[in-house]
Amino acid sequence: MINTYFEQIEKLLSVFPYVVSIETRFEAIDIDRGYFRIKIILIDQSELYLFEYIEIVNNTAKALKYRYHWQDKDSKLLVRWDNAPHHPEIQTFPNHVHDGAEANVKPSAKPDISTVLLKISELIESGRK
Repeated sequence: MINTYFEQIEKLLSVFPYVVSIETRFEAIDIDRGYFRIKIILIDQSELYLFEYIEIVNNTAKALKYRYHWQDKDSKLLVRWDNAPHHPEIQTFPNHVHDGAEANVKPSAKPDISTVLLKISELIESGRK
């Protein structure tokens, strides 16, 4: 079951148009639990790091932990969505986004990876970051 989810992630990434290189590590802990770490270098030399710890419940993947971190070629944070429990003051706790800086924390529902890729695509296309 978890391997099916990993295959869906690989398929999604295979059609993301701005990729220069991808490093993936998928680890199944058992049939219904696992995690992945992915590093993607994009055409503007920015880097996208994706991490999820997943559990399959009732045939649905649930990200117990996640981090989607995008930084520029100089390692400056552009955007990071995560659910690390260090901002209890945020309305969507533990889900939040760091927008442009570690200290710029905003409420955010957990995005799915396709939403993250779409947002990054829009920013690359517009030349904005």
